[in-house]
Amino acid sequence: STQSTWEVFFAHLPQICHMARSIALCHRLCAGILLWCLAAAVSCATLEASPSHVSQDRQNVTLTWAGVAAPSTADWVGVFSPALSNLTFRAPVKLRMCSDADSHLRTGAGSVVFSLLNMRDDYVFALFRSGVELALDSHYVGPYAAAAATSNVVTLSAELKDTPSGIHLALTDRPDEMVVMWTTNSVGQPVVQYGETPQDRAGISGTEATAKRLPFVAKADTTTYTAHDLCPGGPADSVGFMSPGMIHRAVLANLRPHTNYSYRVGDASRGGIFSSEFVFTSAGADAANAVRLLVLADMGTNEAGWDGATNGGHPVGDNVMTVPMARAILQQVTENAPPDPSQSCDSDPWWCGRPTLVVHPGDLSYAVGFAAEWEEWMQQITYAAHAPLMVQVGNHERNWRHPQHSTASSAAPIPGLFDWGGINSTSSGGECGIPTETRFSMPGWPWGSHVPGVWGSVDRTAGTYDDAPWYGFEFGPVYVYMASSEHDLARGSPQYAHMAAALAAVDRTRTPWVVVTAHRAMYLSSDDTSLPDGDQPIAEWMRSGGMEELFVKHRVNLGLYGHFHAYQRSCRVINGTCVGTAADNRVHAPIHIVVGTAGTGLDQRSRVAPYTEYTNFNEWGYGRIFANSTTLTWQFVQLSDGQIADYVTLTL
Repeated sequence: STQSTWEVFFAHLPQICHMARSIALCHRLCAGILLWCLAAAVSCATLEASPSHVSQDRQNVTLTWAGVAAPSTADWVGVFSPALSNLTFRAPVKLRMCSDADSHLRTGAGSVVFSLLNMRDDYVFALFRSGVELALDSHYVGPYAAAAATSNVVTLSAELKDTPSGIHLALTDRPDEMVVMWTTNSVGQPVVQYGETPQDRAGISGTEATAKRLPFVAKADTTTYTAHDLCPGGPADSVGFMSPGMIHRAVLANLRPHTNYSYRVGDASRGGIFSSEFVFTSAGADAANAVRLLVLADMGTNEAGWDGATNGGHPVGDNVMTVPMARAILQQVTENAPPDPSQSCDSDPWWCGRPTLVVHPGDLSYAVGFAAEWEEWMQQITYAAHAPLMVQVGNHERNWRHPQHSTASSAAPIPGLFDWGGINSTSSGGECGIPTETRFSMPGWPWGSHVPGVWGSVDRTAGTYDDAPWYGFEFGPVYVYMASSEHDLARGSPQYAHMAAALAAVDRTRTPWVVVTAHRAMYLSSDDTSLPDGDQPIAEWMRSGGMEELFVKHRVNLGLYGHFHAYQRSCRVINGTCVGTAADNRVHAPIHIVVGTAGTGLDQRSRVAPYTEYTNFNEWGYGRIFANSTTLTWQFVQLSDGQIADYVTLTL
């Protein structure tokens, strides 16, 4: 409450004395109440959020407190949504230390600013005198410390709650289609309005011209998931859960190849609440056209980039460069102008056009069961509204073992859950891939299926969870196969059979270049030899289990990975031995590249393997690919200065 215990006490002092029936007893009652208040100390604090109503996304709210007795460095304030009265089993969306305000330790009063994201529900703030370490613990499932004070509720306007958010694109298995997805608070009649982008927009702007600019309409399907759809025992279905809203998916069909399209999403039944307009470039079925794409892995999100806050359920300083990375990728897919005037299309074919695809093989939001992180990440990746984003699960999206097995090494794993030979893996916080495979729609994913025993679902009664998220697609002259290293890849597994068939079916006259991605790497330099799922044991398992055999047999050009948070590139390697340099186009052998540098903290394990030609343990960055029918160029771009730190060119 914003009314302190002191105010309540003095307001009711006459009644207290009247009930006491004597001055002496009144004094004793008052003294007892005052001593209780001083002992509790914090219950006398006040907390106020202003303004109390927001109507814009990322609107700043100032949180002011006073009356905190014996202030200390342990005091903190948290943001919560929905605005519940009992916060002991609810993780904060984000938090700040009270000592961020210079006056707090001197006076017990201060203020900080929070940037509020549209999470389709109201907010409340709370002040705590301890327990920040539990609020930052990604494995803790409550209870949290009792709040010393809570603020007034900050409400969101109805229009803001239903404003489309998290807009993103994806390819299908047809080159003349594009998936558009977004989220709102209610279902309504979700649609996409779209049309070819005119070269000259003069004379066709404005509301009245919408039908002319965006003449086509695609209706969307809608789904969601609940806490009961997630694996039990972690933060995902308890302290970290919040409603993901209504998730909409529309397919734009019969698109002309290599054509710019404008579009917007919204609800035709709710007073015309639509998004801004975005532009994407459709794919093409022919290999003659050059393509440009970006590759990144291990991103996450961090609210410090907005207001200095720390995400709930995550250590301080985690994922420190994610916001700058997202902005850099957005600039690439929307502008892509050479930073140096001396660079041109003639000197570097990359600058002949902007990238029209982003590939992200795992460890996306790092939500690990705290759904607020998904909301932040989905609205952070604004680049995905301009270029399709193709994703795959990593360990932080998929891996989970039921707590009943966590302490018993002899216990059988959950049926249907591949767990790297019995490892107690809890990397996803109980998400088990459900948020990823519902928020995104990839080729071959039966999106929206939530039937026990079917893809993308958990049967709590039987203790089963099954999915098969591996897939492949064509992108101009490149065939990309997105493998899942979080599922069985060995000979005899469903994924091995699918990959073998997909690679065997590639028509190299249509797609002369073949790229395979997975979250974990088949080749890398790392000191992590821990069993059973250290970097090197997993790499060896991938090689000996048959994946490398498929790479060699089907002449895969590049293997692209994340998981290890650094940049590395191998030579042309087979069975652990270099058979040629990466630049030697006379040798046909795969090159393996780790690019887990999209924003989360960098790894510093520096043992360099004999097959590694280049490493960079000190820079965040992303990969770029330029490909046509005869040439594929890979570049690693440093986030810090935009410079190309490593590159290799392959030719046929």
